[in-house]
Amino acid sequence: MKIPVDSQDKRERQRQRQRNRGKLPFVGSRTGDCSMSPLTSFHRIAHDTFSSFLLSLDGSFLLGSEDVVNTRISLWWEQARAIVVVPFFKFLVALCLIMSVMYFVEVMYMGIVVAYVKLFKRKPEKVYIWEAMENDAECGSKSFPMVLVQIPMYNEKEVCEQSIAAACRISWPSNRIIIQVLDDSTDPASKELVRRECERWSRQGVNITFEIRDNRNGYKAGALREGMKHSYVKQCDYIAIFDADFQPEPDFLHRTVPFLIHNPKLALVQGRWEFGVNITFEIRDNRNGYKAGALREGMKHSYVKQCDYIAIFDADFQPEPDFLHRTVPFLIHNPKLALVQGRWEFGNIPYIELKNPRIRNTISY
Repeated sequence: MKIPVDSQDKRERQRQRQRNRGKLPFVGSRTGDCSMSPLTSFHRIAHDTFSSFLLSLDGSFLLGSEDVVNTRISLWWEQARAIVVVPFFKFLVALCLIMSVMYFVEVMYMGIVVAYVKLFKRKPEKVYIWEAMENDAECGSKSFPMVLVQIPMYNEKEVCEQSIAAACRISWPSNRIIIQVLDDSTDPASKELVRRECERWSRQGVNITFEIRDNRNGYKAGALREGMKHSYVKQCDYIAIFDADFQPEPDFLHRTVPFLIHNPKLALVQGRWEFGVNITFEIRDNRNGYKAGALREGMKHSYVKQCDYIAIFDADFQPEPDFLHRTVPFLIHNPKLALVQGRWEFGNIPYIELKNPRIRNTISY
């Protein structure tokens, strides 16, 4: 249907009056286009449709009076805020809430883990790989790594024979082990004794060397460093070091070397020490404190620091051989228990049998 020209002029005059009153911003062509300007539909734009919002902007957006332009900018900002700014900040708020919940869960989890570790006294455990070494049918003894055993000594004539003998009895292929005795002794008798012991084991087919030096620079560490300078050391894969008073078990290398073979990042393996029965005695110059003073004085020695429990016997007590096996477990399994005292009464554990009529009926430790 074709619209008459008079009707178009009439509509254009109405629009001109409305623009003069400031009610409707001027948008569009002055050539008589009766189509509705995109700016008139600002309030009809859906907030989730950004494309229609962009179509509402055309070249005549900034044309008009100052009030008209301000009105257009205000309308544009309202639409931009509703379509872009508000959803963007809502998204940021939701993201912050999610991250806050995640952080709270992480803090609660870490708190539970720390409380569990402290409550049960747990410690991180690292498991090392260990596999028993076996003879290879094809390679034979060559499947075993070459091991250098170093024994530094200094005037150790009391224990040198036992330590050298224990090292020579180590169970390992004879062609894959070198025992190096590093003697820094200043006592000629001690040095001669060590030399004869090395020669005796050498005659028995043990690959053992006796090394001495002209000085004692560096002491024990210097002796070990000097021993590493010999040419035969270059063929060794691992080094075992024993003090002069050590007596390793024959299977020492079989229990330790696999740790180094199967754990490339492991640089050192140290075995636990086993002690025999050490008996010490002390003569006091005075009797201050009497019995209690003697016990207190005995606690001042350095070797006492390595003890976990103390058993006290009077001079006329004769404990049974299994005394500690029957009493120490009480302290181990009852951490709050500080003292165990037995009485000679029916129903109690008989810690000691009467072997002397003078024995009193109480034992404490």
